[in-house]
Amino acid sequence: MNTKRTSVVWIVVLLALWISAPLTSADDTIVLGGLDNPLTTISSQGKLTFPGELHWYRFSVADNGGPVMVRLEAAGDSAQMRLLLFDGERKFMVAAEEHELRLNLQGGTYFLRVDSLTQAEQPYELIVYNGVESESNDGLIEADDVGEISAVSMMAASLLPPGDTDFVRFSVPEGGLPSPFNALLIESTGADAGDTVIVLYRFSDVDARFLPTAFNDDSGDSFWSRLLIVPAPGAEYAVRVEEFSYPYEGIQDYTLALRPISLALDPEPNDTPVEALPMDEASPEGMGWDAQGVLQDGVDVDYYSFLLADGALVDIEAIAQDGLTTSGATRVALYDPAGVLITSATSRSQFAPTPIRVPLAAGAYTLSITGDALTPQLTPYRLRVASRPVAITSEIEFNDDEESAQLLPQIIDRAALVDARIHPEGDVDVFCVVLDQPATVVFQTAPAIGSQANEDTVLSLYDESMLQLSTNDDFAGSRWSQIEETLAPGTYYILIEAFYSDEAFPYSLLVLASDS
Repeated sequence: MNTKRTSVVWIVVLLALWISAPLTSADDTIVLGGLDNPLTTISSQGKLTFPGELHWYRFSVADNGGPVMVRLEAAGDSAQMRLLLFDGERKFMVAAEEHELRLNLQGGTYFLRVDSLTQAEQPYELIVYNGVESESNDGLIEADDVGEISAVSMMAASLLPPGDTDFVRFSVPEGGLPSPFNALLIESTGADAGDTVIVLYRFSDVDARFLPTAFNDDSGDSFWSRLLIVPAPGAEYAVRVEEFSYPYEGIQDYTLALRPISLALDPEPNDTPVEALPMDEASPEGMGWDAQGVLQDGVDVDYYSFLLADGALVDIEAIAQDGLTTSGATRVALYDPAGVLITSATSRSQFAPTPIRVPLAAGAYTLSITGDALTPQLTPYRLRVASRPVAITSEIEFNDDEESAQLLPQIIDRAALVDARIHPEGDVDVFCVVLDQPATVVFQTAPAIGSQANEDTVLSLYDESMLQLSTNDDFAGSRWSQIEETLAPGTYYILIEAFYSDEAFPYSLLVLASDS
């Protein structure tokens, strides 16, 4: 029997059945609502759970028609998702490029279809809006008014001619944002590069006018702007958007989004070491801890504590809360049981991870996290602490070639950390690792224990015949070096040297392994 031909026949039959079968029943269609008024936004959240799943949505456009924008927002494997527009009789009209449609539609009913071929579950948000700025909206009196904010609201706009300013007004319901939302994300975005600044105003009953309350330049993607606030119930606000580059060139197209979100708030007070909150255990073995919170401004400080039962190599990082991209840099500091500072690290960009890696003895430790005083706004964060057993050893000279290489401890069940030194100038250090099973191994040079130096090293990996397998100079924006390789059982040599032959400095070598 020709199994290959049989398989092809089955595939053709299955495709024919899939094409001829109804894509979805009418009852499965989700009604988004209607774009009956100007500056209207309608949206829905969904999740595709298997390859080929189809989600249908229906919306209507007012009789006079007009511009309509559709956005499909998703994370992860979103490149495998499709967004298609159909008319009222479900006849195909157009497919979106880059998950976005911008077109003029006549009055009537339309259908949208979201589908995916990916194997993974894919959550998404579908947003349909007709908001387009009305010039002149260059001042508070002429501002476009999107009304009360209870769900996401978007508006398409431009900053043309060069020097243009756009104002948008909105209000908050008397009872505050609807549950579960407790914050508002205001951001400018665009398909092309754009450098904007946004200023937030709030109406003051005392002064009987709008007063500026917050400002942001580059916290968004690229040079776009992003501002996060906790809006006051019943308050009136206005957003001012301008180009923030010189010479002014104008911005052809951008979107202003007002998006209610839900933040994980830390219980207050936790502003001093005495008030430090115990972190939640993230693993049943007591090897990891987790905490989420919000820095209220650029001078707010939050403290947390965790208990290390045994000595370990500890990794600490501050990242964005789940599902959020936040603004503002952070500084994380680690203190010993006596309250003495051990080390600290500052994020290098808008919420790039803030890494700390340090060997610690058993004991109770305290962490503090602070925001950026130059960008005083809400900064949601998630603190993660992970620990693993570590064998700490010191370099033994002479170890300048494979014959004198220093043998490291077994690394399969624990990390190896070597306290070493390039000395004298031109020194070369060679270490040996023996694997008795396949493993993925990370070799990394780093500052000496307790140091934050950024020395320039070159790291090379060799097999037992001294055949070079890999080499690395700089990684992760630093001058330190890292190699990650999946290795078979055997003997391997690691060679470390300074990039410049006239340098001498202390450093540490970290070796981590996991089953391959």
